[in-house]
Amino acid sequence: MVQRRSDLPGEDVTGLSRAQTLDLCARLASYSEADAAPKDLLSRAGVEAVQRFSDDAEVLTAVGRMFLAGEELSDAERVLRRAVRFAPQDPHAP
Repeated sequence: MVQRRSDLPGEDVTGLSRAQTLDLCARLASYSEADAAPKDLLSRAGVEAVQRFSDDAEVLTAVGRMFLAGEELSDAERVLRRAVRFAPQDPHAP
């Protein structure tokens, strides 16, 4: 499936469900690999996801991978370390 920029949400990334958040992180990571994801959207989505799902290793890992794809390395490290800290035995945590 070819991803189009129109597949991305508009300005509002608040209030997404867990499943929507995981999907958004995956799509933004994909766009980032193609250098097509807006950095501000990546940042807002990551901040919102970490605030809403602060103890969910799977979401935190998805956010960390999204940041890695977007070359936001310090943010990626911070979030991935948090995922491991909250769930060291979770297979979703890196």
